[in-house]
Amino acid sequence: MRRKFVASVVVALILGACGQGLEGPRAGGGEVAQTGPALERIVEACERVVTALILGHAGRLVSSLEDIDAALSTDSDSSGLREQIQVAANALPVFGDTPLSAETMAEVAPALIALSNGLISAGIDECAGVGEIAAGYDYPGPVDLVATEKALAINRAKWSSQGIRTYSMELSVSYEGQNDHVCGVDGSVLIQVVNGRVEDAVDRLAGCHVDLGNSGVVPLTVGDLFEMVEENIEADVIEVDYEPTLGYPRSVYMEQDGNRFVSVWVSEFTPGGLGTSAADAVLAQLTEQRETWAAEAIANYTITVEIGCFCPEEYRGPFVVAVVDGIIEQVTRNGEIVTAPFDESFLTVEGLFATVERYAYADQISVNYSSLGYPSIVDVDPSFNTIDEELRIDVLDLVPNS
Repeated sequence: MRRKFVASVVVALILGACGQGLEGPRAGGGEVAQTGPALERIVEACERVVTALILGHAGRLVSSLEDIDAALSTDSDSSGLREQIQVAANALPVFGDTPLSAETMAEVAPALIALSNGLISAGIDECAGVGEIAAGYDYPGPVDLVATEKALAINRAKWSSQGIRTYSMELSVSYEGQNDHVCGVDGSVLIQVVNGRVEDAVDRLAGCHVDLGNSGVVPLTVGDLFEMVEENIEADVIEVDYEPTLGYPRSVYMEQDGNRFVSVWVSEFTPGGLGTSAADAVLAQLTEQRETWAAEAIANYTITVEIGCFCPEEYRGPFVVAVVDGIIEQVTRNGEIVTAPFDESFLTVEGLFATVERYAYADQISVNYSSLGYPSIVDVDPSFNTIDEELRIDVLDLVPNS
């Protein structure tokens, strides 16, 4: 599975930039009229299709195509487009965690190109990225080892000549065979490097800090990216796109034995300090409000919390929680005591503070605080390019107890 694209193009596509149609089969339905919520849903789903193709996630690709199909289902003129979605879906793996292989993409790509062209014909130019990315997939050819080694040496020297020791970058990383719980894998990682050393690495999606003592899990510096290329230079497939001015690898894709085993692309790179003004503001406000809450000296209270998430109803509440000396004593829902194990980290004030701190670097976070200092509303979207991971916490009531 080969992808002929560069990171700057990928970023533009994910942001919904318009593009031109591709040569290739066109689906019927050029007169499909989509407006309002249906149009927005299609555009958002197209962006997720692009991301799924980049990361090689079959499950995300299927769910995104299903969203497009659902948005088209009310339009009788969209049968041609929906047929292409069905063709693509039929070729995809049954299990969502199965990686997209070269053979699979060879089958899926024509249908995705046809779907993209059909949506463009219908006036939805924002879906051009689907066809652009799909058209970049073909069967892997032989690796030109000499050319790969030469490109590595040239660009390594170019990067070294820049003398850039302090920079920030954001990576999208996907490893074959890694467990989902590994922080930094299958996610978007925001990294700060100061004087050649990693100061911090935050997984936006998981809301965790990558273990800097285990740098082998994910490349955390430009040097790590170069080493990744060098160590795997004899892989069956290795494709590296280098930034033309600075020389750093802005996308790395490798396959071994017909399977994708690593995919990394640099979505943002900024020489100098990390642009974390939004996160810094969230953390500064958090510190201030923590002090306000601490000054109230409220150790015993009853708090009512409602959780909005892509999860079963029994995990949403509203929960009435009795807290004594900062520890949960009892949780009830609909008047009944909750005994089943579930995540209680959102059900105390300290837990809410910790949640805000955890998601400070999310793509979007909004926090309201009460006059007592505790977070009354926490609304988080960890990653704009991932679905169903949004979280909202509403504190409906908090009553101090003696």
